[in-house]
Amino acid sequence: MSNEQNKPVISNRDKLLSASVFTRTENDEQGRPRTTYSVSVQRAYQTQEQKGSQEYTREKISLYPDELLRFAELFRRTYNDIILHAQMNKPQRTGGYPAQTMDVDDIPFD
Repeated sequence: MSNEQNKPVISNRDKLLSASVFTRTENDEQGRPRTTYSVSVQRAYQTQEQKGSQEYTREKISLYPDELLRFAELFRRTYNDIILHAQMNKPQRTGGYPAQTMDVDDIPFD
């Protein structure tokens, strides 16, 4: 396997998130070449011990192309459920202040 085959054909980033597409050519049952795709999704973050350094921890999973939209929909639905849950469970202020609506920026995401 040459080094060229290990390089992604597509690479996208959004801050500390990345997605890289890799191809692999193999022969099907009739001996014809067939290209398959896989996507490596990675998240980088710093642990408490790594704060202030250039060191990051990386988590990676590999997906098939047909799983990408299913994950996207799952993440969208989960995000909306978090917003709804946070709004429904926001502590009420006491002392006669009117109830306030919760802005997305008020939700503590760790």
